[in-house]
Amino acid sequence: MPVIEAMAVGCPVVTCRNSSLTEVAGDAALYVDEDDPSDLAIKLVEIQRPEIRDPLVRRGFERSRRFNWKAAADRLEATLRDTITRLRHDHSYRPPSAWQVVREVQHTWQMEAEITLARVKALEEKRAGGISGADVLPINLGIPGYNYVAELKRELREAREMVDAMKRSPFWKLRLSVLALLRSFGFRRRHA
Repeated sequence: MPVIEAMAVGCPVVTCRNSSLTEVAGDAALYVDEDDPSDLAIKLVEIQRPEIRDPLVRRGFERSRRFNWKAAADRLEATLRDTITRLRHDHSYRPPSAWQVVREVQHTWQMEAEITLARVKALEEKRAGGISGADVLPINLGIPGYNYVAELKRELREAREMVDAMKRSPFWKLRLSVLALLRSFGFRRRHA
């Protein structure tokens, strides 16, 4: 969205080649490697030159006209209607096999979440004096020698490692910079 929004108001775009940005920006942007600050600096200087900037702005206007909410809503409606029609009339129609994989992964996660919730509930009851440590063991689904405390510690450690890795990512650093910039303009985070 920011790429299209910038193009729609005549702002030349410098962006990365990741995700769908190349599909959205097409030939109406200058591209940089996401891990190359010097390339970004060079492109930001280049884009100041009228012979580079002006064609990008013109192509950006043209490109931004391809994207609008009405067209997106129409495409979504057509896709939903087509899918409903196929499901109603062609009983042999089934979603692609990738959906089956997604459903299996969702089921696995749901089962793991239920097991974890049962463990937490049992630990809370144990702390409250409601059950003994031996009564907690059946929650492990009968796995011999299963140590639920060690497993919970391992899961917590993995979660912390994932959060730490996320915070070290370029995206997270960019996010923090954008939030700081927004705060400097008086924007505040809305809490649900």
